[in-house]
Amino acid sequence: MAKLDALIVRVHLRSDASCVVFENESKQQSKLRVFSATFQVIHVILFRPEIPQNTGNIGRLCACTHTRLHLIRPLGFSLSDRYLKRSGMDYWQYLDVCEHINFEAFLNNPGRPKRIWLLTTHAQHPYTEASFRDEDGILFGNEGSGCPDYVHKEFENFRITIPMMHPKVRSLNLATAVGIVRYEILRQCGC
Repeated sequence: MAKLDALIVRVHLRSDASCVVFENESKQQSKLRVFSATFQVIHVILFRPEIPQNTGNIGRLCACTHTRLHLIRPLGFSLSDRYLKRSGMDYWQYLDVCEHINFEAFLNNPGRPKRIWLLTTHAQHPYTEASFRDEDGILFGNEGSGCPDYVHKEFENFRITIPMMHPKVRSLNLATAVGIVRYEILRQCGC
């Protein structure tokens, strides 16, 4: 079990919380993956993602926008999956990523977001009405079943949605939804 924990807990905050440093990397990789506090720290949280291509695309988006990615296990694929690597391309090395063994471990992690918004088709408030701020997290359910009821209860006052214009179309692709909300946060922050 200790070996699994070491694999999953890869991110450490310095005591001054000015950056994140990764273990078991070369000095060159560490230099590339230091996440400076001069950027707004936003978190994208994927609850048990199932499709490696979606996670790869989301990882690429997070690397491009200086967004911390949290992956809550179990995952529907291996992080060495060729489809994950192919869709994440060579941007994965720049990604600030935290893996959590389960939802409880994520909630108890001191590096978790200060405030979490749950994006869901079950919400009434559109994402454009949310006032995002530094250290916010956006939680996305998996592609097959979203988030279970206990996750909805945890964040019931912070549920938002992307409105669907067609009454028979339920939701967007996960990677598309992440991109829409992440760029809304950038827009709100004047970036």
